[in-house]
Parts: sequence; structure tokens; C-alpha cells
Amino acid sequence: MRVPGFARLYAGLLLGRVGGSMTFVALVLFVLERYHSPQLAGATAFMAFLPGVVVSPLAGALLDPSAGPVWSFWTTRWPRRR
Repeated sequence: MRVPGFARLYAGLLLGRVGGSMTFVALVLFVLERYHSPQLAGATAFMAFLPGVVVSPLAGALLDPSAGPVWSFWTTRWPRRR
């Protein structure tokens, strides 16, 4: 593909993803070495992963073009009480 700047953009995205994964692994290994607790390392991994799990359904609903208006997710799931 001959799109100007695409290779630089792709390389930046790739480095960002690798860096994020390395940070996650380094954090778990740091907790294991520092506190010698697999339970704490698991809790650390869960707490690092939790924001993505919480935000991803909302982001998906907001970005879905087939859903109609941006806030259709909220209006169809939880109608107002009168």
C-alpha cells in the first residue's frame, strides 16, 4: 500500500501495543518478586484488566453505527419511569 505515513502510523501502533503488554507483564512480575504472593499478583492482573472490561461494552454501544443514535443503547435498555 502506498499511503503516505501509513508505515509510520502502523509502526507506532505496533510499538504501543507491545509496550502496553510488556508493562502488564512487568507489573505482575514486580509484584511477584516484591511480595512473593501469587494471590496478590493475580489481584494486580485483574485490577489492571478491569477498566477495559468495564469500558468496552459502553464504547462498543457508542461506536456502533447500526444502533442508530449514539445513546440508543441507554434509551432502549432502561426506559424512563413515569
